Amino acid sequence: MDKKLIVAFLYNVRHVYPDPNDSRTQLETDFDDPETIEELTHCLQKAGFNVIPIEANENAYFELKKHKSEIDIAFNYSEGIYGKDRYCHLPAILEILQIPYTGSSPLTQALVLNKGKTKEILIANKIPAHRQTRLTRFFRRHNQQKHC
Repeated sequence: MDKKLIVAFLYNVRHVYPDPNDSRTQLETDFDDPETIEELTHCLQKAGFNVIPIEANENAYFELKKHKSEIDIAFNYSEGIYGKDRYCHLPAILEILQIPYTGSSPLTQALVLNKGKTKEILIANKIPAHRQTRLTRFFRRHNQQKHC
C-alpha cells in the first residue's frame, strides 16, 4: 500500500467579523470562515492526503518546525497576518525550514503586492504594462491638510 502524502495546510481563519466602525476588526477581513477551512481540510483528506492543519499566525513557525519531519509538502492557502508584505511571511518560513510548498516565492509574493515595483520590473524587461499614476505626494499633502 502506498504511503499517503502528508500535507501541511496553512490558512488564516476569521475569529472576528469585520465591523466597519471598528478598524481593529479589519485585520481579519480577508481571512476565511472556520467552516470554509474545515471544508477545505475535508476536501484534501477526501483527495487522499493526510492533512496537518496549521493556522498561519504567530505560532505557525513553531508548529511547522514541530511537524517538519512528517510534512511532505505545505499547501499555502494563507495570506499572512501583519504588514504590507504579509503574503511573503509563510513562504519565507517554509524556505527557512526547507519544507516544499505550493504557491509563489517570498520575493514574488512581495512584488505582486507592490504594484509600482511590479510595473518597474515589467517596463525594465520590455513587457507591456498599462499606464498608471502614483498619488503618493497627493495623499501625503492631503493628509497633512486634515483638521480632525
